Amino acid sequence: MRVGQRLGIPVVYEVRAFWEDAAVDHGTSREWDLRYRLTRNLETYALRRAAHVTTICEGLKREIVQRGVPDSRVTVIPNAVDIGSFRFDEPADVLLKQKLGLEGRTVIGFIGSFYAYEGLDLLLDALPRVLAELEDVRLAAGRRRAPRASCCARRWRDSGLTDKVVFTGRVPARRCASLLQHRRHLRLSAPFHAPHGARDPAEAARSDGAGPAPRRLRRRRSPQS
Repeated sequence: MRVGQRLGIPVVYEVRAFWEDAAVDHGTSREWDLRYRLTRNLETYALRRAAHVTTICEGLKREIVQRGVPDSRVTVIPNAVDIGSFRFDEPADVLLKQKLGLEGRTVIGFIGSFYAYEGLDLLLDALPRVLAELEDVRLAAGRRRAPRASCCARRWRDSGLTDKVVFTGRVPARRCASLLQHRRHLRLSAPFHAPHGARDPAEAARSDGAGPAPRRLRRRRSPQS
């Protein structure tokens, strides 16, 4: 920031998540502890002094504006993928389908990092409600990074749904396309957004991420609470 000011170069600041909240989700910080407050204040300082700010969703934009950045200086640039890398008009890999036990099943797919803010735990909580209406549903979850893999596996075992959920293990980028051919409904890794007013995991899981307001997986408390 100072280098940009010294050289007269506009600085554009990108926000994909807030550092302090990510640290809490990763277990390296506690909400509203000293590190949390320092990190939050430092980033707010940078946001207010940047020439422009870009972020990946409307929810993050709203909070950035609430921190004192004019709306006109914040642009949302959503996450995107190269659609040419994903073909859904080709037949699925039969051997892979047999290996994963997905033959004749309606598949809900998740491919991404197993972080708390991705919402995989809400998907696991919602699955019994889905199965009550659609018995042939199976959840297939593949990971790129898995800091919470053991936690997800424990919840999976405790849920009694061991025959309804398939953890594929680590999925290299080159295998994503073949795995996606088996899904009927897909959730790629992205900040989890639930519709405004969502009251339960099943309602949250039905969201496509385009709701009017995001809902944090972890309820934010004020410093005084």
